[in-house]
Amino acid sequence: MNTQKNLGIWMDHSSADLIDIDTKKNDHSIASQFNFDTKEEALTRSEKGMHNKRQQMHQAYYKEISEQILNYDHVLLLGPTNAKSELHNYLNLDLHFKDIKIDIESTDDCTTVNDLVMSLDVTSFDCTDIGTTSQVALSVTDLSGNTTTETADVTVVDITEPTVNTQNITIVLDGSGNASITPADIDNGSSDNCTAVSNLILSLDVTTFDINDLGKTP
Repeated sequence: MNTQKNLGIWMDHSSADLIDIDTKKNDHSIASQFNFDTKEEALTRSEKGMHNKRQQMHQAYYKEISEQILNYDHVLLLGPTNAKSELHNYLNLDLHFKDIKIDIESTDDCTTVNDLVMSLDVTSFDCTDIGTTSQVALSVTDLSGNTTTETADVTVVDITEPTVNTQNITIVLDGSGNASITPADIDNGSSDNCTAVSNLILSLDVTTFDINDLGKTP
């Protein structure tokens, strides 16, 4: 019988402590190469270059952690910053991790998770947000009134299919024995949750008929 392997990771953007929850073995730390000196050196060139350097080094940092995660069935991510969320997003993009259960917990040194008060600056989205990525701030307040705020990217997508309503019609052949129809002839009030009716693209698989179709119902 296989035993589930569990890993706890306490992390921020500087380092990650990996703890094998079951055996207490293989405990070690992984450090990000992006530190104060690296940041200052990159800033001497340009601020944009510094941001690119930070992103590249964070990606390398998350990659090194992810290689360890592959050895486990269940992973719990903890830590005071949004580094754990960034790692979670990184893992979600790789199918190698689809069968690994990954949980995230906000943490505090004196307040239990259940007593932390969490709030968001943005909680609702609508059709006008489709295709955009917004930064949403999560604020976590402990029992002492200390508050930490970190942001996460929220991308809005529309996966609801349009509602198609049709109506049966009878058409009359012209003097040449032909007839044609348009989508508007068949449409009976089709709609969509986010796209205006005037912007819906309607199409038919059959648009022309002749004497061979007399009396037929396709």
